[in-house]
Formats: sequence, structure tokens, C-alpha cells
Amino acid sequence: MSGFCKELQERLKADTSNILLFVTDRVKDRHNTDFVRGLVTTLAEACIDGLGGPVEAIKLNEEKFSNLCMDILTELEFTTAQEIQCILSIQLLSTKLEHPVGLFIGLLNQLYQSDVVKYPATKEWKDDTQADNQSGKGVCVAASSHLLVEIAEQFDEGADNDDDDAPLNN
Repeated sequence: MSGFCKELQERLKADTSNILLFVTDRVKDRHNTDFVRGLVTTLAEACIDGLGGPVEAIKLNEEKFSNLCMDILTELEFTTAQEIQCILSIQLLSTKLEHPVGLFIGLLNQLYQSDVVKYPATKEWKDDTQADNQSGKGVCVAASSHLLVEIAEQFDEGADNDDDDAPLNN
């Protein structure tokens, strides 16, 4: 784990009031895959109850994670490629924790609801066939299939609404 992630962990345990400043001071690092993955994983782990216990006891504190997403991750304004790294980081975390029920979908839903990740990233992640990105992916896709369909439908509805605003060619 990087020094940044270790320091972020310590700050999350103590006083979270300066977390945003701590992260945004390193905003230049957001283009680094390891930084994005480390940041999202560290924030997610700080919001999971029951770590170290049986897999059945592991639960996401959705309110805490939502607050961190809104306070920190939305400030970074990720590109689609970085959004995919966010999804990959929660996929790998869920896999490492042996896929606790509701963890991956809860994390993905909060990232989506907070506008940290958007439809293009979810589609690219789902369709990705790179060997390095497949660990635990099947379980995560299956666990989130309903949410992924909802996200796609919302995107399609938005695209249809945009077409309604377009001028008609006569």
C-alpha cells in the first residue's frame, strides 16, 4: 500500500474534516491508475463494517460511503477511464473479501448516485475482456446486473429526451 493510502487510512480513522484538502492536494496524481484504485479502495474500506470477521458480517455503511463520495470523489471529476478504475477497484475489493452479499452493488450504486461513475464507464467495464481485469468480475456483474440495466435505461431515456429537443428537419 502506498504512503498516500496509509496516511489516508490514518486520517479517516481520526479526523475526517481535512480529508478533502488532503486528497485534492494530490489531484495531479488522479491520472495515475494506482492512485485512483488506492483512493477508492481506501475510502471503501473505511466504510465497511465487519472487516476481519466472517464474510456474512461484512456490510457497507452506505451513508458514510455516500458522504465520502460526495465530499471527495466528485471533486476529482474523473474521466471515463478513471471511472472504470473506480469500478475495477471495488470489483477487486469485493473479490478480496470473498464477495459479501450486497457489497459490490452497494458500492457501485453509491458511486453512480453520486455521479462519480456514469453509464459509459459501467458499459465499458462490463464489456471489458482484458485478462488482468477478470478476477471476480463474473460474480460482480451477476450481482449488479439489475443495477447495470437500470443505468443503461436511464442513459437511453436521457438520450431520447435529448432527441426531443433537437430541431426537426422538414
